Amino acid sequence: ISTARRAAEVSLVKKGLPVPAAKMTSRPFSRWRKARRLMYSSAIFRDEAEPLEVASERKLERICAKLGLRPGMRVVEIGTGWGGFALHAASRHGVHVTTTTISREQHELAAARVREAGLEQQVTLLMRDYRDLEGRYDRLVSIEMIEAIGPQYLETYFAKASSLLEPDGMALSSRNAYLDAG
Repeated sequence: ISTARRAAEVSLVKKGLPVPAAKMTSRPFSRWRKARRLMYSSAIFRDEAEPLEVASERKLERICAKLGLRPGMRVVEIGTGWGGFALHAASRHGVHVTTTTISREQHELAAARVREAGLEQQVTLLMRDYRDLEGRYDRLVSIEMIEAIGPQYLETYFAKASSLLEPDGMALSSRNAYLDAG
């Protein structure tokens, strides 16, 4: 991999912009993929020198705070990613997380990370399309997954999300936004 490409990849992540996993071939991304709190594409940095893992932890904690997570709550996550949110929310906030993905690679890695953390009783990992989810939850979270749905399916997505929430439930769906500098 060229030095220019490696610098471009690192720059994108530092800015919170997504880099397709298939393009993450440089040494920094190899380290990133093995990070304890692996996140799919963005983080919240205080400054340019801050490590990615610290900025990723900040992002997870911000999401948990916005959801008002408390011990014993039941949370459903649409889009497991690499398991970072489920691990963080279960271990730091004492919630039970049911999380789903349709990616075999993400499911396998997330399952290994849940086992390694000893959180099998607090994290239920499914390999299922979100439209097939059932049950009622106190909170719903979907982190940077909505981009993959497509605008023609947004009504279905939000209807399904709503159907999964208790009457006093709350949802947080985040996405990457790109500002047009022009």
